[in-house]
Amino acid sequence: MSEQNQEPSNQPPGSVLAAVDFSDGSLAAAAWAAEYAGFKGARLILLHVVHEPAEKPGFYRAEIDDSSLTLQQAAEKMMRRFVARLSGISSLPELPGRIETAFLAGLPAGRIVEFVELTQPLVLVVGNHGVSGSHTMEPGGVAKQVIEMAAAPVLVHKP
Repeated sequence: MSEQNQEPSNQPPGSVLAAVDFSDGSLAAAAWAAEYAGFKGARLILLHVVHEPAEKPGFYRAEIDDSSLTLQQAAEKMMRRFVARLSGISSLPELPGRIETAFLAGLPAGRIVEFVELTQPLVLVVGNHGVSGSHTMEPGGVAKQVIEMAAAPVLVHKP
């Protein structure tokens, strides 16, 4: 019988990254990511890319009643609500202390990929709205771009 000498790893367990847009699908994806992070003993990073999409003007303003907030401030306020919702559905009592949040400005797919390169997560979890009007498992635009470009495993969670 051969014996392998395994040194204990001093490496931190890493992170699980969930890219979120505050939708219900994003919440479901983040909940999966939280459970997986708990299983792995990893921290959970919730990333939101702040931008004003042309097809949904006023996205941040729809949730925030204070028009004096910047888009960044509105996104941060929405993230706090999102984290509270996530904590409320999680089976992990220590979850709030294991969540980090990050915000980047720009176009979602490219900025998510850049963040993956910087943080090197164990896995990137993205929600999937799917192709508009389609009931197939094909990922939507941002998810598809991220799958093609990310240098990490990508799990597309479709509720």
